[in-house]
Amino acid sequence: MVSTVLQVESMPVKVRPVPHIGIPFQPRLEHHTTDVVPFSFDERDKEMFARKEEKIKTVLDEQKKVFVILCCFSLC
Repeated sequence: MVSTVLQVESMPVKVRPVPHIGIPFQPRLEHHTTDVVPFSFDERDKEMFARKEEKIKTVLDEQKKVFVILCCFSLC
């Protein structure tokens, strides 16, 4: 039976210095307050519906052009 031995190199451990006992720990926290603002999706929904209607109109116009071209070639 063969046994393998791994050598682990010891890395130096960095230790944080102990704070001075005479000074109590006082974190510096910044207290922020949140302002309450009324929120609604109405404006966003209106813009979305307007873009959607515009897109539908452009697609219908493109389809009308293709239909007119196809009808012209079939009648000739």
